[in-house]
Amino acid sequence: MLPSLPTQLKLTVDDLPEIEKRLDRIREERATARTVENQNSQQAAASSFQENSSGIPRTPQGQQPQLPLSRN
Repeated sequence: MLPSLPTQLKLTVDDLPEIEKRLDRIREERATARTVENQNSQQAAASSFQENSSGIPRTPQGQQPQLPLSRN
């Protein structure tokens, strides 16, 4: 038989600093995970674009492509 577990935690004001530290750590980990996830999805989108494009020159986002000047 499993030992019975308490149904409530007894926290005091003295526990708050440790709880806040743990919450801060969790928030940092989540923010880092979101950043990595965003970078991975951007990289996937960029590689997908490169695979699907047909020889169109790639330029950094926000810049106009430089077209060769032809003299007639």
